[in-house]
Amino acid sequence: MTTTVTALHSAAAAALASQLPSSVPLVTQLASFVPEDVLSGAVTANFVGDVSADFAVVVADLPGAAEAGLEATDLLRPALEAAGQALGVGVLGDVHHGGAAELASDPASIVFELVDAGRPAGWFVVRVRENGVVGSSASSFQGSVADKLGRINNVEMALTVEIGRTRMSVRDVLSSSLAPSSNSTAPPVLPPTSCSTAA
Repeated sequence: MTTTVTALHSAAAAALASQLPSSVPLVTQLASFVPEDVLSGAVTANFVGDVSADFAVVVADLPGAAEAGLEATDLLRPALEAAGQALGVGVLGDVHHGGAAELASDPASIVFELVDAGRPAGWFVVRVRENGVVGSSASSFQGSVADKLGRINNVEMALTVEIGRTRMSVRDVLSSSLAPSSNSTAPPVLPPTSCSTAA
């Protein structure tokens, strides 16, 4: 590991561990890697806020998940949200399966082993991004749209919707002419959306 472990990394790991389902409280300890054979079961998410970060978590056993019909992404989301809240104000993005191999092998990432009564119960990988951008050591991630848009994560926008809802990417919002001109008092017009009515 070439990255220095900061209080933010440790706080995120402790917050995540406190929210994971376990028979005893999980303990976090630094690890040098995540075993490759468990990375395929990892759940990943991005946190965007005052401090942004990328997370990956692998839990060896999720008690009761299969019986309850719960997906790992749904079951681990509260723990990932707790890790994000430890970094400050922000929003956790979608939680996905996979994509952890690149994050775990990135020199800018810190790996924590989650220990349950002396045995490994999982791993947590966190990479803190300064100003929304990964350091120069993470060349494989630089240039992606998410990292570039991370530079504007503290820019506030006011959107007004007159009728209906639509989902738009930040790129579409930035490239559209939704904002009224300075000499116009008319509200912006959003593109039409499809509506359905219940019978």
